[in-house]
Amino acid sequence: TPRACHRIRRSNPPIMKSAVASAAGVNARAVAEHALALILAVARRLPEARDNQHKKTWRGMIGDLAQREDELGGKTVLIVDSDDAIRERLAAVLKHDYRVLKTASGESALSIMSKEDVDILLIDVRLPGIGGFELLKIVKENYGQVEAIVTAAGRELDTAIEAMRLGAYHFISKDFELENVRSLVAGAAERQDLSRDVLRLRS
Repeated sequence: TPRACHRIRRSNPPIMKSAVASAAGVNARAVAEHALALILAVARRLPEARDNQHKKTWRGMIGDLAQREDELGGKTVLIVDSDDAIRERLAAVLKHDYRVLKTASGESALSIMSKEDVDILLIDVRLPGIGGFELLKIVKENYGQVEAIVTAAGRELDTAIEAMRLGAYHFISKDFELENVRSLVAGAAERQDLSRDVLRLRS
């Protein structure tokens, strides 16, 4: 948060100058990411304050910075579709706002998810091997915080209903408009953030 950054900047001015200077020549988003990473690293290494109120303040500041770092770092979207053209089209739409991974099968998607922190899935219903619905079911059982958007060649109502029943955020046909895809992925990301906020408040 601005207040947290101001507190750290005031007590550690060289850190802020170093962060901005070392990120010179790149865009503002990269500068912000680099600066927050340095600030967060310093904040986590600061000795515990003896005063309980100060301890709470620092914990809150570090939590806010970590959350903001996640937001700036962006989310990872995994596109699972056996159609090369569809995969590339979806990736082209999303790559400027998200880290995008691509694969052609459900088996490969599960392998990727075991190694990578995936936030949002775009799943084709008709996949070779593990089908789209089966993949969605496995993901929801094992990666509960991952949001999924199901894609299909047609606009069958039964397909959309089944996707929602299995926990998909939304269903979209493959004759999609680019802005619709951006909007749906942004909505899935927002719902995921809200769910994580609720879990943090409960913990």
